Formats: sequence, structure tokens, C-alpha cells
Amino acid sequence: GEFESYQFVGRLENLPTPQLDLNEMTSLSNILVLSVWNGDFIKDKANSGSSIIVKEVEFEAPYFSQWPPQSHTQIFIDSPNKNNHEIYAREVLERFITRAFRRPVTKDELDLYYNFWSAVRSDYSTFEGGIRETLVAVLCSPNFIYLAEGDTEKKSKRQREYELASKLSYFLWNGPPDQRLYELASNGKLGSSLKGEVTRMVQDPRSWNFITSFSSQWLKLYRHNEQAVDIGRYPQFTRFIKSDLELETYHFMNHLLQEDLSIFNMIDSEFVVVNQNLAEFYGIKDVEGTEFRVVPVSADLNRGGLLTQGSFLSGHSDGTQAHPIKRAVWMMERILGESPPPPPPNVPDLDPKDPNTNKLPIAEQLALHRDNVSCRNCHKKLDPYGLVFEDYNGAGLLSTSPGSNPNTIVQLPAGSEVTGVAGMKKYVLEFEREKFATSLVEHLMTFALGRDMSYVDEEEIHTIVVAAMKNGGSFQSTLQEIITSPMFLRN
Repeated sequence: GEFESYQFVGRLENLPTPQLDLNEMTSLSNILVLSVWNGDFIKDKANSGSSIIVKEVEFEAPYFSQWPPQSHTQIFIDSPNKNNHEIYAREVLERFITRAFRRPVTKDELDLYYNFWSAVRSDYSTFEGGIRETLVAVLCSPNFIYLAEGDTEKKSKRQREYELASKLSYFLWNGPPDQRLYELASNGKLGSSLKGEVTRMVQDPRSWNFITSFSSQWLKLYRHNEQAVDIGRYPQFTRFIKSDLELETYHFMNHLLQEDLSIFNMIDSEFVVVNQNLAEFYGIKDVEGTEFRVVPVSADLNRGGLLTQGSFLSGHSDGTQAHPIKRAVWMMERILGESPPPPPPNVPDLDPKDPNTNKLPIAEQLALHRDNVSCRNCHKKLDPYGLVFEDYNGAGLLSTSPGSNPNTIVQLPAGSEVTGVAGMKKYVLEFEREKFATSLVEHLMTFALGRDMSYVDEEEIHTIVVAAMKNGGSFQSTLQEIITSPMFLRN
């Protein structure tokens, strides 16, 4: 007869484990014996039936460092009821739903999903298959997808504590509460422990999720990733530089958080956080290795703070040269918390095909816009905040091209004159400290609550800012004031 292929599926834990003995050297030692059952022998002892010839046995199994893998044991927990599927299913579901909903599951909720499992279990050949289908239903629930909100006065203190634990962990970790937060909420002690928990949570590695998510949203770092830089003009702007520039911003913000430094270092600082790759890009000496580290820099280099980081400067250029309007809008919105005036209707852009304008630097093209009566008022308010960045080219490096205007002197709408980015940093730190702190707190609160701030929030935002600035404006104290504020606690 012809050979046929048969496929058998079994559970990995039922596979006999070969016992290896290095001292046994006989030809039959250390082998795994597979037995094949021939049913013909059972049907009729007088007829031995056809012989079975095994030509080849192929065994396939996934590799796991442990079996069952951790992803399995986190769901299918140890229990003396493992062989009683009706009891064990309820135990598995209760633990999983409690974690998914970030609070104890109610009896009605548990019964709902248990009945679902009972209805679908016969559709699957294994116990795990039916449970897996039920867990999918759990993960489709609004109780998992959304953080609970509603009338807090109608909820018990315990309910409010569980919701606070979730809100806190998703703010600072971008993930569910850990066991400590869960225990504090269970005992009704989280509300009185918030400041201490903030200190603990920012020191946890999971706070990196907050740094990356918040920094990217606040500083619009997606523009850095989307903006293509002309490598023909800037060959030093490699893909490795592009990647490290984003990491620089994250590591800088994380250093401020971990060391609990002042938020005003975001405007200007006496240090940068770079690796060798970026140090060479910026012209900083004596930095070796791929690891990011804190490097002191002189004021002459003018790289401290966020305003002169390449992620912002390159992301708010046009890829070939500086773009004052993009940089001005970012400066006003992200740093000063102001909304730039919208352009007037029916005012055409400058004609890019006009030979009298298309070869002019963007700064001179803006001057032509300011000559237009319809554009003058808007550009008078907007342009100064972008023209101060003319020192830096489309790649975020100090500009050396002909016609560049280092240390540009501009007059701000309030009447003050500043010279270059260094002058802008000094101006913000001397005259606009509270405005910057307010902008930062508004963006932090927007990130924490998932909604924009409005005029009705101004008084509470001001209270938070004043309290944070009394503590020197440290990053952690700012977060503590936000998290203990009535706005955070009631929303």
C-alpha cells in the first residue's frame, strides 16, 4: 500500500520528557519511545491484520522558556478546582474581570459572563477555547475600554477610590493600577496617600510611558517624525540623528521628572541629555557611547531647554530652511498657552512662482505679508515668536548659509525687544514664568482628564500654578498639585 500522513494534536504537558543520562552509552539509551496502536489486532485475534510500517515521525512544538507560559498562568491560575470546570471557570473569570474592570466584579457581572461561557463552551474542543471566547467579550465591555465617569456623589467611597486608582495609573503609567494602588483603594486610603504615591509612581520604570506619551502630545513630536529633511543639504541629518533627536526630548523630560527639577528647565537649562551621536551633531565634545547622559553645557552653546532641541527645530521647518510661522505657532500654543490669530479670509498666499518672491528667505517673504494691510495685525503678533529661531536651519543646526541672520532682534507684541533664542529664553523666564507654568499645567491636565481646558477651569488652574510655584516649580510637586486638585478628583 501507499504511505499516508496522519496528524495528531496533543497537549504539550502530556508529552513524556526524555530522561537524559550522559553515562549511558548503549545504542538504545536516551531515546523517546512512541507507541502506535493497531486496532486490527483487537478486532480479530485470528486475523493479525496488515502490518504498520512507520517511515517518519515529525514533532512540532512552539518553544517556550517555561510551560505553561506566563501568559497562560496569569489567566489560568492554580486552583484545587482545576478539574472541575464549572467551579474553575468562575474562579478564572472572577480574577480576570476584576483586573480588566480595575475594581471588584459584582455578582451580576460575574453571572453574566459565566452564563456566556456556559453557552459557548460546547463550541470548543478545549476548556481554554471557551474561556478565551468569554474573555474577548469581557474586553469588549465599556467597563474595560473606558475609565469610569459619572456622578461621584452617588457612588460609594470605595467605588470612588477604585476609579481614582485607575485615573492615577493611566495618567502616570499609561496602564492599569498595580497591587499597591489596588490595596490602598480597597482599604479606602488612596485619597489620603496621593502625594506619596506620586513620588513612588514617577520612580517606577512605567513612568516612561507618561514621559513619552505626554511629551509627544504636548510638544507635537509627530511633526518631527513626519517632516522630511533635505539630506542633500544636510548630510549630517541621518536617520540615526532623526531617531535620537526624539529620544533626546524624552530623556531630557525624564531627567527633570526623576530628579524632581524645576519645570523652568524646560525653557532653559545648564545641561543637555545626549549621547555621542547627538553630541557630535550639536558640536559638544567629550561624549562617547550610545547611552544618553546628562552633559553640562555653557550658555554660549545655547542648547539647554526644549526650545533649541532638534526635535522641535527640524520638525517645525520645511525640511530645507527655517519656517518662522510653524515655529511661532508652536511657541505660542505649546509654551505660552496663547492661540495665534487666524488668518483673515480671502487673503491669498504669496505666489510661489513669482520670481520676485520665491527666491527670498521666508523671513523676507513674511515682511511682504506684513506690508499687506489685511495681514499686518496678525503677523505683527505672530512673526516675532518665529523669527527669533532664524539662527537655526531646517535641520535644527546653527545656520551658516549666506543671508542668514544670527541673533535676530525682534519686538514682541508687548513692546519688549529680544535678541535671538537666548533673548527669548531670558524674556520668558523673567516676565512670562507664570504664563508658561499655566500653559504646562493646562496641557498636563488635558492629558490627565482627556478633555480640553476652558474658561471655567481658569480659576482652578491658577490655584494649581500658584501652589506649584511656591514649591519652586519642581516637576513632581506640579504633578502632586494636579492630582490632589478638586478638578482631578471629581472628573
